[in-house]
Amino acid sequence: MVFRGLALGATGVTALAVVTTSHAGHSKKKENCLNKKTKLPKHVTLLQELKKSIPGAGMDLEKVKADHEAGKSYKDGFSHVTCLHEGLRHDGDKHKDPNSYAMGAANVSVVFYDTVIPQEDREPMTHEVCFNFCRTLEHMNFFGVLNANDCYCAPYYKAKVGGEDTMCDSACEGNNAQMCGGIAKTDVYEMHMCNDVDQDIQRIEGKLKAAEAGYVYESANLLEA
Repeated sequence: MVFRGLALGATGVTALAVVTTSHAGHSKKKENCLNKKTKLPKHVTLLQELKKSIPGAGMDLEKVKADHEAGKSYKDGFSHVTCLHEGLRHDGDKHKDPNSYAMGAANVSVVFYDTVIPQEDREPMTHEVCFNFCRTLEHMNFFGVLNANDCYCAPYYKAKVGGEDTMCDSACEGNNAQMCGGIAKTDVYEMHMCNDVDQDIQRIEGKLKAAEAGYVYESANLLEA
């Protein structure tokens, strides 16, 4: 099923049709967060499309560490979105692999669990371990697990060519009843606030409108100059 949302383009807000998703029953979900007809979180597509409403997400490692230490929970639920060869972990890791970082124009970075958590404090990976880490980082809307024990947080995700002959078939190190991606592919999960879904959508749309207004204002100033 295809969902529609909003995205910020070079000339303002435009409607886009993106994201088809399956595996809707792959993980536990809270019923009050779901669209009853589709069994999908109502705002997962909106969050995926509003990529440019969250510039700077994950870029400042000291802020990331401070957010985690503060322990505030920005999300309280999660659900499975897809299994894919995910591109942001390859091109958008400013901290573990800065020489390969290629997301400068987007101004975002993924954050890996082992970048922030000292080795002695790391837990065997499960969906819950990754979620409990990523939920403490502001502007992170998705988490990914792969290779049985790797976890990272992302503001959005993107497909990348490759890994077509692989699957998400690696059992999580901390719970072999769960799958944690594969050698090349990532199990991607969206994160949400169950009790505040509609307000969350309105807040993000407000940011988008503010960004659009700023763009129009700056464009007018350039024309006058």
